[in-house]
Amino acid sequence: MSYNAIPILFEHPWIAALVGLGITTLFAWLWLQKQHRSLAWLTLTCGLLTLSMVWASLAIETDREQIRSMLQQGSDAVQNNDHKFVINLVHPSATDALQRVKSELPRYHFEEARITRIASLEVNPDTQPKTAIVEMFARAKIELGGHRTNVVRFVKLYLMQQDEKWLIRDYEHFPPQDGLRQNHGEQ
Repeated sequence: MSYNAIPILFEHPWIAALVGLGITTLFAWLWLQKQHRSLAWLTLTCGLLTLSMVWASLAIETDREQIRSMLQQGSDAVQNNDHKFVINLVHPSATDALQRVKSELPRYHFEEARITRIASLEVNPDTQPKTAIVEMFARAKIELGGHRTNVVRFVKLYLMQQDEKWLIRDYEHFPPQDGLRQNHGEQ
């Protein structure tokens, strides 16, 4: 099983439940047909293993799940105009990104901010500390200079893990068509 398959199992407990239930059902059916005690034990073992896998997938939070949670919290903080919370999501050594956040956020009053789609979320477990790149589409209703407007952006975040917490080390945002071109291979 590849490294990429393991987080998928932990992120989607229904996969472990369906596969385990299917295998357990097969062994139960064979046990009822053959009446071999070993098949009964195999059925019980598969059932317990399925329950263990589902429990583990619910109990373990993967890096991707941690990042999604951080993104949602950040989106909520932007919508609530909680600049301090958003600034705390930026890695302290990312001085350029920190300055841009501090200068960009106060210019707008957000009435709504949400992530509409995460186009990609790639974690690099081979770096120390771990890093990740997130590409997403975001929508916001903002007030700027007394005028309300809707803004849609393609956002690219560069993240770094510090003390089990994911922080932004850099970011870029573009008009949404730039993100569509990148995701569909157009130049």
